[in-house]
Amino acid sequence: MKKRIDKSEILTLEKIKRDFNLMDSFYFSEVSYDDDDGKFFDLYLWLNKSGISDNQVEIYNRLIKNLEKYSIEINNFIESTYSNFERKKLEELNSKKLDIDVISIPDDNENFEAVLVCGKQYKLFGLFKRDIGIRIEFKNGMINSMERKSDTTKENVKKNVY
Repeated sequence: MKKRIDKSEILTLEKIKRDFNLMDSFYFSEVSYDDDDGKFFDLYLWLNKSGISDNQVEIYNRLIKNLEKYSIEINNFIESTYSNFERKKLEELNSKKLDIDVISIPDDNENFEAVLVCGKQYKLFGLFKRDIGIRIEFKNGMINSMERKSDTTKENVKKNVY
């Protein structure tokens, strides 16, 4: 496994080829995004017949550049999906930062240009915690759809994202 890259780094094709892991059908890297907590997300850049495209790199860089703006909309969406129990935990949930799990960028997908899987975690009771998982699709640099999922990984496999 190669070292993690930092979210603040601008991606280029050369950097991807040099620093990412090449799997059968995608480039993969872990990306650090919160140095204080050591948090990271998985980044998947899906290959086409000739590798990855400049467009995929541009999509990632634009998504990261606008992530703070998107996070406001995402947090508002998450809050609109709270259950009655979660509404009782409103203060705790609103104080939590968004946890980014996966960014996946396919090549030439007609439905979306990128997928972001993120969410929040809260204390259920005792040592038990519960996750709120959100799957967000982007198209033309904007949020195209957001869905709360009980299992975001399963949903992405179903949609052939990773």
